[in-house]
Amino acid sequence: MKAGAYVAQVDNVSYETLEDAFAAAQDGATVTMLDDVTLTGNLVLALEGKAVTLDLNKKTLNGRTNLTSGSLTVKNGTVNCEGGQPLNVYGSATAGAENHSVLTVAEDVNVSGNYGVCLFGAPGAKDGYGAVANIAGTVSGKEGTVFVSGNLGNNIAGDMNNVINITGKVYGNEDAAVALNGNATVNVKSGAEITGNTGVAVKRGVLNVEDGATVHGTGAENLTPGANNNGTEMTGAAVSMTDTYNNYGAMAVNITGGTFTSDHAAALFKKDGTYANAATFAVSGGTFSSPVPAEFCAEGYIPADLGEGKYSVKIGEYVAQIGETGYETLAAAVEAVPADGTETTITLLADASSDKFTVPAGKNVAIDFAGFTVTPTDNWFIMNYGTLTLNNTAEGTGGITSTFRGLVDNYGTLTVNSGTYSTTAEDATAIWNNDENSQITVNGGTVSSSTWGIVVVSKSKLTVKGDAVITGDDSAISGNGSEGQGGTTINIEGGTITGGSVGIYQPQSGNLNITGGTISGETGVYVKSGKLSVTDGAINGIGTKADYNFNGNGANPTGDALVIDNCGYPGGATEATISGGYFKSDNGAPIGSYATTGNTAISNFVSGGFFNSEVSEDLCSDGYVCTDNDDTTYKFAVKTKEDAGIFELIDRGNDPTTTPYTRTETVHAQKVTYIRKFSNTNLAPWYVPFDMEITEELASKFTFYRPDMVKGEVNDDGVTTSDNNYLQINEKGVGYVLKANKPYFVKAKQAGEFTFTVTDVDLEPAVTNPKVECSTTSTTFKFNGNYDFYYNTGNFLFMRNNKLQWSNNRYGVYTFRWYITTEGKDDWSKINLIITEEDSEATGIVSTNKELSEEIEGYYSPNGVKLEAPIKGLNIVKYKNGTSKKIYKK
Repeated sequence: MKAGAYVAQVDNVSYETLEDAFAAAQDGATVTMLDDVTLTGNLVLALEGKAVTLDLNKKTLNGRTNLTSGSLTVKNGTVNCEGGQPLNVYGSATAGAENHSVLTVAEDVNVSGNYGVCLFGAPGAKDGYGAVANIAGTVSGKEGTVFVSGNLGNNIAGDMNNVINITGKVYGNEDAAVALNGNATVNVKSGAEITGNTGVAVKRGVLNVEDGATVHGTGAENLTPGANNNGTEMTGAAVSMTDTYNNYGAMAVNITGGTFTSDHAAALFKKDGTYANAATFAVSGGTFSSPVPAEFCAEGYIPADLGEGKYSVKIGEYVAQIGETGYETLAAAVEAVPADGTETTITLLADASSDKFTVPAGKNVAIDFAGFTVTPTDNWFIMNYGTLTLNNTAEGTGGITSTFRGLVDNYGTLTVNSGTYSTTAEDATAIWNNDENSQITVNGGTVSSSTWGIVVVSKSKLTVKGDAVITGDDSAISGNGSEGQGGTTINIEGGTITGGSVGIYQPQSGNLNITGGTISGETGVYVKSGKLSVTDGAINGIGTKADYNFNGNGANPTGDALVIDNCGYPGGATEATISGGYFKSDNGAPIGSYATTGNTAISNFVSGGFFNSEVSEDLCSDGYVCTDNDDTTYKFAVKTKEDAGIFELIDRGNDPTTTPYTRTETVHAQKVTYIRKFSNTNLAPWYVPFDMEITEELASKFTFYRPDMVKGEVNDDGVTTSDNNYLQINEKGVGYVLKANKPYFVKAKQAGEFTFTVTDVDLEPAVTNPKVECSTTSTTFKFNGNYDFYYNTGNFLFMRNNKLQWSNNRYGVYTFRWYITTEGKDDWSKINLIITEEDSEATGIVSTNKELSEEIEGYYSPNGVKLEAPIKGLNIVKYKNGTSKKIYKK
């Protein structure tokens, strides 16, 4: 026997080759190396269920060893494979096989080579089951110290059962210390020390790290590693997760403890991208050289800053985040918002309870509740001095739900776009608007309270729009009745506002402008001082009818839709303007106007709107009336008298400032009234733009005449002269219709002011040329209507002192009168027009151009007998200037 011929022995039997030794080894046997061994080929160990120990005996094994089945424990020495893979474990092709090939590297073993310990699929296959490696020793490699091949598990069928347990030291040099490229579970246990360009690179399978292990990355940071097929992507992190080109099976990293550091990169890294299967970090413990991303935390854990450049996780959860940064409390998120006015969105991540906090001036905070609910732990949850916007972009009732008084005490700018904000505390207010610099805009969402929804004081401003919902068991929106709290502005442009007692209550001076929305309560709107304007919107009173009683600075719901309580407390009397809107009261009035002792209920302020019952006349503005409306719910409307078909014509006599009647088109009128004053019982002209039938009542007060024709006077020789002309008029009785824009005479039976009323009639345009003419052989008498104060520099005949008289450029014509102009060859100054009720006979009413001061010499009968006074019938009047006239006395 020559020296060194035997390289190993089994049970005191020596063998020249390791292959022979392992062939002889039985289950439980130990193969002891007697010298360093350099393999000329691969040492393939198919132990077929046997457990064998290789005692290196402080010697070195050079070459590649492939364990294809059974269990192999390596101890007490060195294993090396320059440019290759020292120790390799192959799985079974049989699905579900457990512990098919088990390699254990004892802690007194050093393994080195191009690789260290490798797991592969079944020889010649792309899947493998039951490959196990237990590493307690020291392993180092150049391209992947502990390496799980990417072909392990390309064809997955159930649990692969491939496991690597590390309690020793693993050095990856310029590559990954642990390259988990195939389907296996790598357990890094207490005592393990792992260092590499990338400590552990995960492309497939499961990595579990427990307390007591250390993992370190030394390589350059690489935030955008490209896919390296079945190879490893380097990132410089302690633990790195990247996608691969096929990515069979899920990836998971579970860290319950340990120390993780990186010289140049983050301790933990996950490449952004789309993974074919789930790829998750779940960190519930450990210490890290960089912050743990919130998305890497296990359920129930959040990142923790330990100080001095060390980071970890702790039990807890983020309830809010700004961008990618999470916060344990909403208050902490608000504190992180910059104070330079930059709008910053805080997004809720979970339901949470929260202590009160403040939004300082200069901060612009937008909170998106994202379907989650915050529960306050104290009164007045948010004090806002800055700009605060409340949103809920997700489905559900995300927002604030409180059992304490007050959700937002606003001194700045508050906008509510969506979400639900409610408090159920006793004497609670959901939102309080405090001073002249504060304003609230509610565009949507729901604001509700067990008492008052929103209270507005101190010259602050509230605007409600869109589909906002505001409710309060007392009042949905309220001013504050305290002295010095007035001057608020409340604009209701939309939304649904519902109060238990009052929808909107304004006890103080200020402005309440309603241009839309729906407002309801026992009394819909209750105003005690300030200014109210309603142009649109629905106001509903749904309570029982109650008598008005003064209630200090409180409301006294009467069941009316709108109450104007002119108590003047505080801040002065109420002013109201209602030009539109829809008013409905179930049991009261659409509008109730009341006042305390010493004040007067306001009136004449309604100029529009629709109502379910009639509005009293004293509430309607001048020129407006409440009239029927063709609607089953809103049966009445307030309109201008003209729009309602009601017209009022006022004869103001000779007042030149009177507004003229100037209508240019015919309109059908529901009612026309014509007011005229008669100072005596003389004949007077009648000229109006409507038809009027003479009724018995009318005939009892007035006599009407129609002008029929004009005849010249016939002298004793039977010749018609132009000196005296007779206008024949005929009395018209009951049933006769006086036509619009036609000249008539009227005689009042008693002086005074009278109102003529006609209904269901056409109101005609202001026609001043009625085309009524009467002619003699020498003169045409033309009637002209007048609807304005008329003054003409020419000459015309008009009624004055019970007769037709020439104007002589000195007189005008009153409104709603007619006057007569003449055309002909005779000098107008010689023409007299005498009114007569008999055919061609004088009535005793004489028109003359001669001076009225001329004295009468005497009266004579037609046969020349002188009379003491005129008798009935024909008389002759002789004047002292030598002229005479025939007159007829009834």
